[in-house]
Amino acid sequence: MGLKELADSVNRRPELSRHPDSQRFIQSFPIIKVKASFDKEFDEELIFIIQGQGDTQRHKTNVKADMTDWFMQKQHPQFQMVGDRAIEIARKNSPHDLEMELYDCWGAIYKKNDWTKVHDHWPHVWSFVYYIQCGSNDSPIQFPDADLSIYPISGEIVIFPGWVRHKVPLQGDDSERIIVSGNISPVKISF
Repeated sequence: MGLKELADSVNRRPELSRHPDSQRFIQSFPIIKVKASFDKEFDEELIFIIQGQGDTQRHKTNVKADMTDWFMQKQHPQFQMVGDRAIEIARKNSPHDLEMELYDCWGAIYKKNDWTKVHDHWPHVWSFVYYIQCGSNDSPIQFPDADLSIYPISGEIVIFPGWVRHKVPLQGDDSERIIVSGNISPVKISF
């Protein structure tokens, strides 16, 4: 394990940060929020697909909301298109030129009292959330290690390094937040 990987794991895992030889590293990471540039018809197709799937995960993941299967891009090209847009943004914001691919991609519908546990997406390089439909009082995505909250806006996509911890607090109002989320990984490299 290299020094950067060790530092990243120390910052993410409290049990390692208590190790007698641990050192504190303070580093900035990009969290990018941009307009995704999909049209209303495309968004309506995504909503129809997500609603049709229902809660296949049964609230057993970190997402305590209705959630689809993990690999929706294999069944529905619309999910791959969202992932391709996220990859395009990731390439522009990556420190190295790296060929990337969409690993997994799912949909979720947050209703009143739904939430997401604090977690990360390691070992994926980038993670993203595309906000298809949001209410004006929807809960933000929070990055507790940076004390940062980003409030969702319909039509925007947020991408962030996969090892950055994040969560969504309790959805307080009756509006439905409908999202597509996923992970981006490097294409396997052979030597």
